[in-house]
Amino acid sequence: QLRTGLNTDSMDGVRSFSMAWVVLGHTAVWPVYRNWGPGQTIDTWGPGYQDLGELVPFPGSNVKDAVQSTWTGQVFQSAEFSVDSFFMMSGFLASYITLRKLKGSKPIKTIQQAPVLILHRFLRITPLYMFVVWFYVELIPL
Repeated sequence: QLRTGLNTDSMDGVRSFSMAWVVLGHTAVWPVYRNWGPGQTIDTWGPGYQDLGELVPFPGSNVKDAVQSTWTGQVFQSAEFSVDSFFMMSGFLASYITLRKLKGSKPIKTIQQAPVLILHRFLRITPLYMFVVWFYVELIPL
């Protein structure tokens, strides 16, 4: 097993925390910006939150009590930092494990194995990506 004896458990934990933060941020903020456009007001927004004034500090709402105007409410808006840390940790762990696979290999063997490693990564990611694209193209418009 490639990951036995490695001290990357803490990085896996940070990556899991970052992933959960991304999901939390998208879950909380996505409905807010769903149908916003020019000329829209708080009363003409489409489906999303029922009482948006309690979440977003709009003029005319009680700005002090809106969730996103509080210090802890900024966690939702700061989810882009978790995206960066998630991609950095995932890339680091993937590179680290790949280099462990190639450790001790001759340079020519490394060059020969590189396309296989790239194909393996492509085959792992593509099915889920294609399912998500299919879901948004075929099922969401229904």
